[in-house]
Amino acid sequence: MSVTVVVMPALGESVTEATVSRWLKNPGDPIRQGEPLLEVATDKVDTEVEAPASGTLLAVLVTESSTVDVGTEIAQIATSELEPASPGAAPVTVRVDPAYDGSAPVAEARRSTFLSPAVRALLRDQQVDLEGLAGSGAGGRVTLRDVLAQRAQRPPAPVAARDAVAVPTGSAPAAQEVAPLSTLRKTIATRMLESLRVSAQLTSIVEVDVTPIDLARLAFGESGVGAPGEKLSHLAFIARATCEALAIHRELNASLDLDAGTVTYHRDVNLGIAVDTERGLMVPVIAAANHLTVRGLVSRIGDVAKRTRDRQVSVDELAGGTFTLTNTGSRGTLVDTPILHQPQVGILGFGAVVRRPVVRAQPDGQEVIVVRSMAHLALTYDHRLIDGADAARFLSRIKSRIETEPFDIA
Repeated sequence: MSVTVVVMPALGESVTEATVSRWLKNPGDPIRQGEPLLEVATDKVDTEVEAPASGTLLAVLVTESSTVDVGTEIAQIATSELEPASPGAAPVTVRVDPAYDGSAPVAEARRSTFLSPAVRALLRDQQVDLEGLAGSGAGGRVTLRDVLAQRAQRPPAPVAARDAVAVPTGSAPAAQEVAPLSTLRKTIATRMLESLRVSAQLTSIVEVDVTPIDLARLAFGESGVGAPGEKLSHLAFIARATCEALAIHRELNASLDLDAGTVTYHRDVNLGIAVDTERGLMVPVIAAANHLTVRGLVSRIGDVAKRTRDRQVSVDELAGGTFTLTNTGSRGTLVDTPILHQPQVGILGFGAVVRRPVVRAQPDGQEVIVVRSMAHLALTYDHRLIDGADAARFLSRIKSRIETEPFDIA
């Protein structure tokens, strides 16, 4: 028998470590080459790690919730000589740790070393004894769910009469759940606070009549130009108008390095698109978005958003943005004040499209009330580099582009 060592793979050029979220196999389980072995999380993306060889999972060397460097040995697979490992994972002979041979006494003796910091804290806070507590994690490891389940089964401690608190009839004590933050959520929290700390952020807002976009979308559908299932979104038009405005107002498609005393003006617009996922907000990047038509942006935005939600976007696609667009109105929000994605100096929020009556001046000077599709554009910018007048000119350019100039869809 030979043993294939599984290491934490490189998940992108800028990723140096990853956290083990969940083992999908337990020691002793058979596994085939290419089958998902575990789930890992980085500060950019969550993904699965596949088995580099077929055989039997011999040992799990890193516990769930542990963060390790890329290249760290995380598991061992016992492989048959007739089933060699995949290229890059040469079999090596290793000593099998008796803690993984399935013997109950040894496994029980090693259980405490496989407790994550979150589980240790919960055991201490809830005063739950580890002895006799069955673990449902990999290799019998105790998880947060195991501790909470054990605590729920324990009868409440008696309360002394002098410490008793009256509870209104018909009411029950409020339940609560303590859960660790995901790696992605911790990263988002850290970066949002850091962004506010390092830059002077200000938000300017304009209201835009997007009725011309409605008419363009309608004409697109009726003309039969669109492919089956292809849908022109408002966001694609906003993205195109934004790219055009950034070509004129280059200070918003820039990166500021105050320590070096320099500003980098980017030639292309690498447009970050904020995507709402079940794990949290992620911002994949469409490289050179300024070279795409409205229809091209429709295709690229739809593709990258779907792959991001399906956990198929690569780490490198989440880096290199020069300006960000966020569709805050996708869930009905009228106005939002987005936070900068450092080191970018601008982010544009697109609010919900609402049909409502507005006043319009006629050529003869008379005013009439008409029903139009209205939306808000909120630009957050770094006031260290961009003045309010610069932001106003940028927003006015986008507003004029949408309201008065036809788009070339194809």
